[in-house]
Amino acid sequence: MTSSKVRIRDDDVLLPSSRWAEPMRRFKGFHNLVCQDTEHFIHVPAILVTEIQDFPEAIELIKAETANGRMEPQLHGLKHIDYGALSFNEVMDHLDECFQFFRGHQLPKPTIWYTPWGASQDHLHGAAEARNLRLVGTSGIIHPGVARDALNKHKNPEWWQGREIFRHWWESVGALNEFVLTYKKLTEGDNDA
Repeated sequence: MTSSKVRIRDDDVLLPSSRWAEPMRRFKGFHNLVCQDTEHFIHVPAILVTEIQDFPEAIELIKAETANGRMEPQLHGLKHIDYGALSFNEVMDHLDECFQFFRGHQLPKPTIWYTPWGASQDHLHGAAEARNLRLVGTSGIIHPGVARDALNKHKNPEWWQGREIFRHWWESVGALNEFVLTYKKLTEGDNDA
């Protein structure tokens, strides 16, 4: 994990949608936005293993960008389901299948499990712990608009180091883009940003 960089979490990577005919284009565009300042930001795609297998180009991009320090792939799940409704053993089977995917594609073993809809029942924490994952739900989520407004008000880029900003694929990128550009200007000494 790149602890000093601001982590930009990208959930539901490549989840099919009628709103986006080209999810790979959307994914690349979002990644390029984060990469405007690779010194201070890292793209954290939360991988849905079943969906991403339909996009071999995405897998190769994630491998290359991870090797270059611009991505840190983590786990969202095997499928976009409510893991709280599954038994402990079913959850373990899903996690094991996810690890097989990461291993089979020479991706680093995930250390964080961002459960769909922030599911955080006790048996999910137990399953995560058994697989050396940190389960992250929805408490404390910072959305791009909140981050942008706080940065503009307080002009404190250092506070954001190691923190995570959460964005779903369907949300506009405007606020996040403003945050990244303002952050970059402030770290370059432009206090009028």
